Amino acid sequence: MIASKVFSLLGAAAASVALATTGVTFEIPAQSAGSTVVDAPSTQGGVPAATSKDCGFKSLYVSPSLSGAKSGDLIAVRQNGELWRYPSKIGGGFSTGWKIGQGWGSMTSIVFPGDLNRDGQPDLVAVDSLGNLHFYPGNGRGGFGRSVVIGHGWKNLTLAAVGDMNGDGVGDLVGIKPTGELLGYAGTGKGTVRSYGQIGRGWKTLSLVAGARAGKNTGGFWGINAGGDLFYWGTNGRGGPKGGAKVGHGWRGFRQVMGGADLTGNGLADLLVWKTDGTLFLYPGAGAGAVRKAVQVGRGFSQHSTICPAPVTARHVVKYQVAFKGSVGASAADFAALADQILNSPNGWARASIRFEQVKSGGAFTLWLSEDHYLPSFSRICSTYYSCSVGNNVIINLDRWLSGTAIKMSIGDYRNMVINHEVGHWLGWGHSYCPGAGQTAPLMMQQSKGLNGCVGNPYPLPRELKTPRFG
Repeated sequence: MIASKVFSLLGAAAASVALATTGVTFEIPAQSAGSTVVDAPSTQGGVPAATSKDCGFKSLYVSPSLSGAKSGDLIAVRQNGELWRYPSKIGGGFSTGWKIGQGWGSMTSIVFPGDLNRDGQPDLVAVDSLGNLHFYPGNGRGGFGRSVVIGHGWKNLTLAAVGDMNGDGVGDLVGIKPTGELLGYAGTGKGTVRSYGQIGRGWKTLSLVAGARAGKNTGGFWGINAGGDLFYWGTNGRGGPKGGAKVGHGWRGFRQVMGGADLTGNGLADLLVWKTDGTLFLYPGAGAGAVRKAVQVGRGFSQHSTICPAPVTARHVVKYQVAFKGSVGASAADFAALADQILNSPNGWARASIRFEQVKSGGAFTLWLSEDHYLPSFSRICSTYYSCSVGNNVIINLDRWLSGTAIKMSIGDYRNMVINHEVGHWLGWGHSYCPGAGQTAPLMMQQSKGLNGCVGNPYPLPRELKTPRFG
Protein backbone atom coordinates (compact mmCIF):
# COMPACT_ATOMS: atom_id res chain seq x y z
CA MET A 1 0.00 0.00 0.00
CA ILE A 2 1.25 3.49 -0.82
CA ALA A 3 2.14 5.72 2.10
CA SER A 4 -0.58 8.25 2.79
CA LYS A 5 1.62 11.28 3.32
CA VAL A 6 5.09 12.67 2.78
CA PHE A 7 7.26 12.48 5.90
CA SER A 8 9.77 15.31 6.48
CA LEU A 9 13.02 14.92 8.39
CA LEU A 10 12.11 15.76 11.98
CA GLY A 11 13.11 14.42 15.35
CA ALA A 12 12.06 14.91 18.93
CA ALA A 13 14.76 14.95 21.61
CA ALA A 14 15.16 11.71 23.50
CA ALA A 15 17.70 9.93 25.70
CA SER A 16 21.12 10.02 24.03
CA VAL A 17 23.72 7.31 23.78
CA ALA A 18 27.30 8.54 23.99
CA LEU A 19 30.22 6.49 22.72
CA ALA A 20 31.84 4.08 25.15
CA THR A 21 34.08 1.04 24.80
CA THR A 22 34.50 -2.16 26.78
CA GLY A 23 35.00 -5.85 26.15
CA VAL A 24 37.07 -8.30 24.16
CA THR A 25 38.42 -8.24 20.65
CA PHE A 26 38.69 -10.46 17.61
CA GLU A 27 41.72 -10.24 15.35
CA ILE A 28 41.67 -10.76 11.59
CA PRO A 29 42.87 -14.30 10.77
CA ALA A 30 45.53 -15.25 8.28
CA GLN A 31 43.58 -17.94 6.43
CA SER A 32 40.37 -18.41 4.46
CA ALA A 33 38.23 -21.40 3.58
CA GLY A 34 34.68 -22.50 3.29
CA SER A 35 31.85 -22.05 0.86
CA THR A 36 31.19 -21.62 -2.82
CA VAL A 37 32.70 -18.50 -4.35
CA VAL A 38 30.10 -16.28 -6.05
CA ASP A 39 31.52 -13.78 -8.50
CA ALA A 40 30.04 -10.38 -9.17
CA PRO A 41 28.73 -10.35 -12.78
CA SER A 42 31.22 -8.26 -14.77
CA THR A 43 29.25 -8.84 -18.00
CA GLN A 44 25.93 -7.78 -16.53
CA GLY A 45 27.46 -5.21 -14.23
CA GLY A 46 29.27 -3.21 -16.86
CA VAL A 47 32.76 -2.31 -15.68
CA PRO A 48 34.56 -5.12 -13.83
CA ALA A 49 36.65 -4.24 -10.80
CA ALA A 50 40.36 -3.82 -11.40
CA THR A 51 42.59 -6.41 -9.77
CA SER A 52 44.41 -5.01 -6.75
CA LYS A 53 47.19 -6.27 -4.52
CA ASP A 54 45.64 -4.31 -1.65
CA CYS A 55 43.86 -6.76 0.66
CA GLY A 56 42.57 -4.10 3.04
CA PHE A 57 38.87 -3.59 3.68
CA LYS A 58 36.93 -1.34 1.32
CA SER A 59 33.50 -1.62 2.95
CA LEU A 60 31.71 -3.63 5.63
CA TYR A 61 28.09 -4.74 6.01
CA VAL A 62 25.98 -6.76 8.42
CA SER A 63 23.35 -9.25 7.31
CA PRO A 64 21.05 -11.91 8.74
CA SER A 65 22.90 -15.19 9.07
CA LEU A 66 23.58 -16.67 5.64
CA SER A 67 23.39 -20.19 7.10
CA GLY A 68 20.31 -19.87 9.32
CA ALA A 69 21.84 -19.12 12.73
CA LYS A 70 20.03 -16.80 15.16
CA SER A 71 22.68 -14.07 15.00
CA GLY A 72 23.85 -12.37 11.83
CA ASP A 73 27.06 -12.14 9.83
CA LEU A 74 29.65 -9.52 9.02
CA ILE A 75 30.18 -9.21 5.26
CA ALA A 76 33.29 -7.47 3.92
CA VAL A 77 34.41 -6.24 0.52
CA ARG A 78 38.18 -6.05 0.30
CA GLN A 79 40.12 -3.55 -1.81
CA ASN A 80 40.94 -6.36 -4.26
CA GLY A 81 37.23 -7.02 -4.82
CA GLU A 82 36.93 -10.17 -2.74
CA LEU A 83 33.73 -10.74 -0.73
CA TRP A 84 34.24 -12.26 2.72
CA ARG A 85 31.88 -13.63 5.34
CA TYR A 86 32.46 -13.57 9.13
CA PRO A 87 29.68 -15.39 11.06
CA SER A 88 28.73 -14.15 14.51
CA LYS A 89 30.63 -16.03 17.17
CA ILE A 90 28.93 -17.85 20.02
CA GLY A 91 29.41 -15.65 23.07
CA GLY A 92 30.12 -12.47 21.11
CA GLY A 93 32.22 -11.13 18.25
CA PHE A 94 32.81 -12.88 14.93
CA SER A 95 34.26 -16.19 13.83
CA THR A 96 37.18 -16.53 11.46
CA GLY A 97 36.13 -15.39 8.00
CA TRP A 98 36.48 -16.85 4.52
CA LYS A 99 36.06 -15.70 0.94
CA ILE A 100 32.63 -16.22 -0.64
CA GLY A 101 33.02 -14.10 -3.79
CA GLN A 102 35.26 -12.01 -5.99
CA GLY A 103 34.89 -9.11 -8.41
CA TRP A 104 32.76 -7.05 -6.00
CA GLY A 105 34.89 -3.89 -6.16
CA SER A 106 32.68 -2.36 -8.86
CA MET A 107 29.54 -2.52 -6.72
CA THR A 108 28.63 0.96 -5.48
CA SER A 109 25.92 -0.17 -3.07
CA ILE A 110 25.22 -3.47 -1.28
CA VAL A 111 22.18 -4.06 0.94
CA PHE A 112 20.64 -7.07 2.68
CA PRO A 113 16.82 -6.87 2.50
CA GLY A 114 16.18 -10.25 4.12
CA ASP A 115 14.14 -12.83 2.25
CA LEU A 116 13.13 -11.08 -0.97
CA ASN A 117 11.80 -14.13 -2.85
CA ARG A 118 9.96 -16.00 -0.06
CA ASP A 119 12.25 -19.06 -0.05
CA GLY A 120 13.21 -18.63 3.60
CA GLN A 121 16.81 -17.50 2.91
CA PRO A 122 18.30 -14.01 3.31
CA ASP A 123 19.18 -12.37 -0.01
CA LEU A 124 21.49 -9.62 -1.26
CA VAL A 125 20.80 -6.66 -3.56
CA ALA A 126 23.64 -4.67 -5.15
CA VAL A 127 24.05 -1.72 -7.51
CA ASP A 128 26.95 -1.81 -10.00
CA SER A 129 28.92 1.10 -11.43
CA LEU A 130 26.46 1.55 -14.31
CA GLY A 131 23.43 1.75 -12.04
CA ASN A 132 22.11 -1.78 -12.65
CA LEU A 133 20.32 -3.36 -9.69
CA HIS A 134 21.26 -7.02 -9.08
CA PHE A 135 19.41 -9.61 -7.01
CA TYR A 136 21.46 -12.45 -5.42
CA PRO A 137 19.32 -15.22 -3.88
CA GLY A 138 20.67 -16.68 -0.65
CA ASN A 139 21.47 -20.40 -0.85
CA GLY A 140 21.16 -21.14 2.89
CA ARG A 141 24.72 -22.51 2.99
CA GLY A 142 26.61 -19.30 3.66
CA GLY A 143 26.56 -17.79 0.17
CA PHE A 144 24.45 -16.78 -2.81
CA GLY A 145 23.23 -18.07 -6.13
CA ARG A 146 23.71 -16.42 -9.51
CA SER A 147 22.56 -12.83 -9.85
CA VAL A 148 19.67 -11.46 -11.89
CA VAL A 149 19.41 -7.84 -13.03
CA ILE A 150 16.12 -6.51 -11.66
CA GLY A 151 16.45 -2.79 -12.34
CA HIS A 152 18.30 0.06 -14.04
CA GLY A 153 18.99 3.69 -13.18
CA TRP A 154 19.89 3.16 -9.52
CA LYS A 155 23.30 4.86 -9.72
CA ASN A 156 22.53 8.05 -7.77
CA LEU A 157 20.44 6.64 -4.93
CA THR A 158 21.67 6.10 -1.37
CA LEU A 159 20.03 2.79 -0.45
CA ALA A 160 19.16 1.06 2.82
CA ALA A 161 17.31 -2.17 3.58
CA VAL A 162 14.55 -1.38 6.06
CA GLY A 163 12.69 -4.64 6.69
CA ASP A 164 8.94 -4.95 6.16
CA MET A 165 7.60 -1.40 5.97
CA ASN A 166 4.17 -2.15 4.46
CA GLY A 167 3.00 -5.24 6.32
CA ASP A 168 3.22 -7.85 3.54
CA GLY A 169 5.98 -9.89 5.20
CA VAL A 170 8.62 -9.11 2.55
CA GLY A 171 11.68 -6.87 3.00
CA ASP A 172 11.63 -3.37 1.51
CA LEU A 173 14.16 -0.70 0.51
CA VAL A 174 14.35 3.07 0.83
CA GLY A 175 16.58 5.41 -1.13
CA ILE A 176 17.59 9.07 -0.92
CA LYS A 177 17.97 11.07 -4.13
CA PRO A 178 20.73 13.70 -4.39
CA THR A 179 17.98 16.35 -4.07
CA GLY A 180 16.82 14.94 -0.71
CA GLU A 181 13.62 13.07 -1.62
CA LEU A 182 13.10 9.78 0.22
CA LEU A 183 11.77 7.03 -2.05
CA GLY A 184 10.19 3.73 -1.06
CA TYR A 185 10.55 0.35 -2.79
CA ALA A 186 8.42 -2.62 -1.77
CA GLY A 187 9.67 -6.19 -2.08
CA THR A 188 7.35 -8.26 -4.24
CA GLY A 189 8.22 -11.68 -2.84
CA LYS A 190 9.52 -12.69 -6.28
CA GLY A 191 13.08 -11.39 -5.97
CA THR A 192 12.18 -7.94 -7.31
CA VAL A 193 11.06 -4.57 -5.92
CA ARG A 194 8.46 -2.06 -7.05
CA SER A 195 8.47 1.67 -6.46
CA TYR A 196 5.69 3.28 -4.45
CA GLY A 197 7.00 6.77 -4.91
CA GLN A 198 8.17 9.55 -2.65
CA ILE A 199 7.64 9.03 1.07
CA GLY A 200 9.73 11.88 2.46
CA ARG A 201 11.61 15.10 1.72
CA GLY A 202 14.47 17.04 3.28
CA TRP A 203 16.71 13.98 3.72
CA LYS A 204 19.68 15.27 1.71
CA THR A 205 22.12 15.58 4.62
CA LEU A 206 21.14 12.31 6.28
CA SER A 207 23.26 9.14 6.22
CA LEU A 208 20.97 6.11 6.17
CA VAL A 209 21.67 3.06 8.34
CA ALA A 210 19.58 -0.09 7.88
CA GLY A 211 17.85 -1.01 11.09
CA ALA A 212 15.16 -3.64 10.74
CA ARG A 213 15.07 -7.30 11.69
CA ALA A 214 13.16 -10.15 10.04
CA GLY A 215 9.41 -10.42 10.52
CA LYS A 216 6.14 -8.84 9.44
CA ASN A 217 5.70 -5.12 10.20
CA THR A 218 9.18 -4.89 11.73
CA GLY A 219 10.45 -2.21 9.36
CA GLY A 220 12.64 0.62 10.56
CA PHE A 221 15.94 2.36 10.07
CA TRP A 222 18.43 4.74 11.61
CA GLY A 223 19.79 7.96 10.18
CA ILE A 224 22.69 10.23 11.13
CA ASN A 225 22.45 13.94 10.43
CA ALA A 226 25.26 16.38 9.67
CA GLY A 227 25.67 17.17 13.37
CA GLY A 228 26.25 13.53 14.31
CA ASP A 229 22.84 12.99 15.93
CA LEU A 230 21.37 9.50 15.61
CA PHE A 231 17.64 9.19 14.81
CA TYR A 232 15.39 6.18 14.44
CA TRP A 233 12.23 5.74 12.38
CA GLY A 234 9.85 2.80 12.65
CA THR A 235 7.09 1.96 10.17
CA ASN A 236 3.58 3.32 9.87
CA GLY A 237 2.53 -0.04 8.39
CA ARG A 238 1.78 1.54 5.01
CA GLY A 239 5.29 1.77 3.60
CA GLY A 240 6.32 5.03 5.22
CA PRO A 241 8.46 5.94 8.24
CA LYS A 242 7.04 6.80 11.64
CA GLY A 243 8.64 8.62 14.56
CA GLY A 244 12.04 10.17 14.05
CA ALA A 245 13.20 10.19 17.69
CA LYS A 246 16.75 11.19 18.52
CA VAL A 247 18.40 8.20 20.18
CA GLY A 248 22.09 9.16 20.21
CA HIS A 249 24.78 11.75 19.59
CA GLY A 250 28.43 11.78 18.56
CA TRP A 251 27.95 9.45 15.59
CA ARG A 252 30.14 11.28 13.06
CA GLY A 253 33.82 10.62 12.33
CA PHE A 254 33.52 6.87 11.81
CA ARG A 255 34.54 5.03 8.69
CA GLN A 256 31.18 3.27 8.63
CA VAL A 257 28.07 2.66 10.75
CA MET A 258 26.16 -0.54 9.94
CA GLY A 259 22.76 -1.88 10.93
CA GLY A 260 20.07 -4.21 9.65
CA ALA A 261 20.83 -7.43 11.51
CA ASP A 262 20.62 -9.02 14.94
CA LEU A 263 24.24 -9.78 15.87
CA THR A 264 23.55 -10.96 19.41
CA GLY A 265 20.67 -13.39 18.88
CA ASN A 266 18.16 -11.54 21.10
CA GLY A 267 15.73 -10.62 18.30
CA LEU A 268 16.67 -6.93 18.19
CA ALA A 269 18.56 -5.05 15.49
CA ASP A 270 22.03 -3.87 16.52
CA LEU A 271 24.50 -1.25 15.31
CA LEU A 272 28.10 -1.99 14.37
CA VAL A 273 30.67 0.83 14.11
CA TRP A 274 33.87 0.59 12.05
CA LYS A 275 36.37 3.15 13.32
CA THR A 276 39.23 4.69 11.38
CA ASP A 277 41.80 2.73 13.42
CA GLY A 278 40.37 -0.58 12.14
CA THR A 279 38.45 -1.51 15.28
CA LEU A 280 34.82 -2.67 15.42
CA PHE A 281 32.37 -1.75 18.17
CA LEU A 282 28.98 -3.37 18.69
CA TYR A 283 26.06 -1.36 20.08
CA PRO A 284 23.44 -3.96 21.08
CA GLY A 285 19.87 -2.99 20.25
CA ALA A 286 17.59 -2.17 23.16
CA GLY A 287 14.35 -1.86 21.17
CA ALA A 288 12.59 1.07 19.49
CA GLY A 289 15.90 2.19 17.96
CA ALA A 290 17.71 2.61 21.29
CA VAL A 291 21.14 0.99 21.71
CA ARG A 292 23.16 -0.07 24.72
CA LYS A 293 26.76 0.59 25.74
CA ALA A 294 29.35 -0.36 23.13
CA VAL A 295 31.52 -3.48 23.26
CA GLN A 296 34.66 -3.84 21.13
CA VAL A 297 34.24 -6.94 18.96
CA GLY A 298 36.99 -6.62 16.38
CA ARG A 299 40.30 -5.09 15.36
CA GLY A 300 42.67 -5.27 12.42
CA PHE A 301 40.07 -4.24 9.83
CA SER A 302 42.53 -1.89 8.17
CA GLN A 303 41.48 0.01 5.08
CA HIS A 304 44.74 -0.84 3.31
CA SER A 305 47.03 -3.85 3.71
CA THR A 306 49.57 -5.67 1.56
CA ILE A 307 49.34 -8.76 3.77
CA CYS A 308 46.77 -10.98 2.08
CA PRO A 309 45.11 -14.04 3.66
CA ALA A 310 46.55 -17.25 2.31
CA PRO A 311 43.89 -19.08 0.27
CA VAL A 312 42.89 -22.56 1.35
CA THR A 313 41.63 -24.79 -1.47
CA ALA A 314 39.52 -27.84 -0.61
CA ARG A 315 40.74 -31.05 -2.29
CA HIS A 316 37.85 -33.04 -0.85
CA VAL A 317 34.15 -32.07 -0.79
CA VAL A 318 32.04 -34.13 1.63
CA LYS A 319 28.27 -33.97 1.42
CA TYR A 320 26.26 -34.76 4.54
CA GLN A 321 22.70 -34.43 5.76
CA VAL A 322 21.35 -33.34 9.14
CA ALA A 323 18.65 -35.35 10.92
CA PHE A 324 16.99 -35.39 14.35
CA LYS A 325 15.80 -38.12 16.67
CA GLY A 326 13.35 -37.39 19.46
CA SER A 327 12.03 -34.00 20.50
CA VAL A 328 14.78 -31.46 19.88
CA GLY A 329 12.47 -28.44 19.66
CA ALA A 330 13.92 -25.07 18.70
CA SER A 331 17.45 -26.52 18.68
CA ALA A 332 16.93 -28.00 15.20
CA ALA A 333 17.47 -24.90 13.04
CA ASP A 334 20.33 -23.66 15.21
CA PHE A 335 22.05 -27.04 15.10
CA ALA A 336 22.03 -27.26 11.30
CA ALA A 337 23.37 -23.72 10.92
CA LEU A 338 26.07 -24.12 13.57
CA ALA A 339 27.14 -27.48 12.16
CA ASP A 340 27.78 -25.80 8.81
CA GLN A 341 29.85 -23.07 10.49
CA ILE A 342 31.81 -25.51 12.65
CA LEU A 343 32.63 -28.02 9.92
CA ASN A 344 33.76 -25.29 7.51
CA SER A 345 35.67 -23.19 10.02
CA PRO A 346 39.20 -22.38 8.79
CA ASN A 347 40.40 -23.57 12.20
CA GLY A 348 38.88 -27.03 11.75
CA TRP A 349 38.94 -29.77 9.14
CA ALA A 350 39.25 -27.15 6.38
CA ARG A 351 42.96 -27.20 7.24
CA ALA A 352 42.92 -30.80 6.00
CA SER A 353 41.61 -29.44 2.67
CA ILE A 354 38.09 -30.73 3.34
CA ARG A 355 34.91 -28.76 2.65
CA PHE A 356 31.59 -29.99 4.01
CA GLU A 357 28.38 -29.34 2.11
CA GLN A 358 24.98 -29.77 3.76
CA VAL A 359 22.42 -31.52 1.50
CA LYS A 360 18.85 -32.73 1.98
CA SER A 361 19.65 -36.36 1.18
CA GLY A 362 22.26 -38.62 -0.39
CA GLY A 363 25.19 -37.43 1.72
CA ALA A 364 28.19 -39.50 2.71
CA PHE A 365 27.11 -39.43 6.36
CA THR A 366 24.23 -38.24 8.53
CA LEU A 367 24.84 -35.80 11.37
CA TRP A 368 22.20 -36.47 14.02
CA LEU A 369 21.04 -34.40 16.99
CA SER A 370 19.37 -36.96 19.24
CA GLU A 371 17.73 -37.14 22.63
CA ASP A 372 19.97 -39.04 25.00
CA HIS A 373 17.79 -42.16 25.43
CA TYR A 374 17.87 -42.84 21.68
CA LEU A 375 21.69 -43.04 21.48
CA PRO A 376 21.89 -46.81 22.20
CA SER A 377 19.45 -47.45 19.32
CA PHE A 378 22.27 -46.59 16.91
CA SER A 379 24.67 -49.13 18.46
CA ARG A 380 25.43 -50.91 21.70
CA ILE A 381 28.66 -48.92 21.93
CA CYS A 382 26.71 -45.63 22.23
CA SER A 383 25.73 -44.51 25.73
CA THR A 384 23.01 -42.14 26.88
CA TYR A 385 25.59 -39.74 28.33
CA TYR A 386 28.00 -39.02 25.48
CA SER A 387 27.91 -38.45 21.73
CA CYS A 388 28.83 -41.23 19.33
CA SER A 389 29.90 -42.08 15.78
CA VAL A 390 28.97 -45.40 14.18
CA GLY A 391 29.46 -46.15 10.49
CA ASN A 392 27.89 -43.32 8.51
CA ASN A 393 25.95 -41.98 11.51
CA VAL A 394 27.51 -39.17 13.53
CA ILE A 395 25.29 -38.65 16.59
CA ILE A 396 25.40 -35.62 18.90
CA ASN A 397 23.77 -36.04 22.31
CA LEU A 398 21.14 -33.29 22.77
CA ASP A 399 21.79 -32.94 26.52
CA ARG A 400 25.52 -32.47 25.95
CA TRP A 401 24.85 -30.07 23.04
CA LEU A 402 22.72 -27.85 25.28
CA SER A 403 24.77 -28.00 28.49
CA GLY A 404 28.26 -29.33 27.69
CA THR A 405 30.12 -31.34 30.33
CA ALA A 406 32.01 -30.57 33.51
CA ILE A 407 35.35 -29.94 31.74
CA LYS A 408 36.79 -26.42 31.64
CA MET A 409 35.55 -25.38 28.20
CA SER A 410 32.96 -22.82 27.06
CA ILE A 411 29.74 -24.13 25.52
CA GLY A 412 30.85 -22.68 22.18
CA ASP A 413 34.20 -24.47 22.25
CA TYR A 414 32.50 -27.64 23.46
CA ARG A 415 30.12 -27.65 20.49
CA ASN A 416 33.04 -27.11 18.12
CA MET A 417 34.95 -29.91 19.81
CA VAL A 418 32.15 -32.49 19.89
CA ILE A 419 31.19 -32.10 16.23
CA ASN A 420 34.80 -32.03 15.03
CA HIS A 421 35.65 -35.01 17.26
CA GLU A 422 32.75 -37.22 16.15
CA VAL A 423 33.25 -36.31 12.48
CA GLY A 424 36.93 -37.14 13.08
CA HIS A 425 35.82 -40.72 13.77
CA TRP A 426 34.01 -40.78 10.42
CA LEU A 427 37.25 -39.54 8.86
CA GLY A 428 38.92 -42.63 10.27
CA TRP A 429 40.52 -41.58 13.54
CA GLY A 430 40.30 -43.55 16.77
CA HIS A 431 40.88 -42.04 20.21
CA SER A 432 44.03 -40.24 21.35
CA TYR A 433 45.37 -39.48 24.81
CA CYS A 434 46.80 -36.51 26.69
CA PRO A 435 50.50 -36.26 25.76
CA GLY A 436 51.43 -34.55 29.03
CA ALA A 437 50.31 -32.03 31.64
CA GLY A 438 49.91 -28.50 30.28
CA GLN A 439 49.97 -29.59 26.64
CA THR A 440 47.16 -29.05 24.14
CA ALA A 441 44.70 -31.92 24.04
CA PRO A 442 44.43 -33.74 20.71
CA LEU A 443 41.00 -33.28 19.18
CA MET A 444 40.53 -37.06 19.16
CA MET A 445 41.14 -37.33 22.90
CA GLN A 446 37.93 -38.07 24.86
CA GLN A 447 37.89 -34.58 26.33
CA SER A 448 34.25 -34.87 27.49
CA LYS A 449 35.40 -37.44 30.06
CA GLY A 450 38.22 -35.27 31.43
CA LEU A 451 41.33 -33.43 30.28
CA ASN A 452 43.87 -35.35 32.42
CA GLY A 453 46.09 -32.29 32.76
CA CYS A 454 45.85 -31.22 29.11
CA VAL A 455 44.42 -27.92 27.87
CA GLY A 456 41.05 -28.27 26.16
CA ASN A 457 41.04 -27.96 22.38
CA PRO A 458 38.13 -27.91 19.89
CA TYR A 459 40.16 -28.24 16.68
CA PRO A 460 42.39 -30.88 15.02
CA LEU A 461 46.10 -30.61 15.76
CA PRO A 462 48.53 -30.52 12.81
CA ARG A 463 49.32 -34.21 13.22
CA GLU A 464 45.57 -35.04 13.00
CA LEU A 465 45.07 -33.35 9.62
CA LYS A 466 46.30 -36.29 7.53
CA THR A 467 43.13 -38.32 7.97
CA PRO A 468 42.93 -42.10 7.39
CA ARG A 469 39.98 -41.61 5.01
CA PHE A 470 41.66 -39.07 2.70
CA GLY A 471 45.33 -39.24 3.60
